[in-house]
Amino acid sequence: MKLKIAAIFPLCAVLAGCLVNTQSGRGPLTLSPQVEEAYQRYLETETPLAFAVSTDGQWASYVYCPDRGPCIGGERAKAVEYCERSGKTCHIYDHMGRILWRTDLPPLPES
Repeated sequence: MKLKIAAIFPLCAVLAGCLVNTQSGRGPLTLSPQVEEAYQRYLETETPLAFAVSTDGQWASYVYCPDRGPCIGGERAKAVEYCERSGKTCHIYDHMGRILWRTDLPPLPES
């Protein structure tokens, strides 16, 4: 029985990370000067992985892979989670150096 519990626990931890919203944002967006600067810093990292921004364009967070150490995934969820610590709703703006935010689509419903 201990083996089954030990095998299920890591699976639950992985699935819990999936509950974070990792959708790409959409709708009109104007980035604040501070967020634009953060985006430039993100692009200048060795390996940019995910950049999340608040729906009002005033807050952002990003995740990158440093040149040492493995990067194990979940970067979209981490970027959104860090961004939402601001108390705002955040979505993915960029993934691995590619802008995914769709300004030509209506905004996502607030969560």
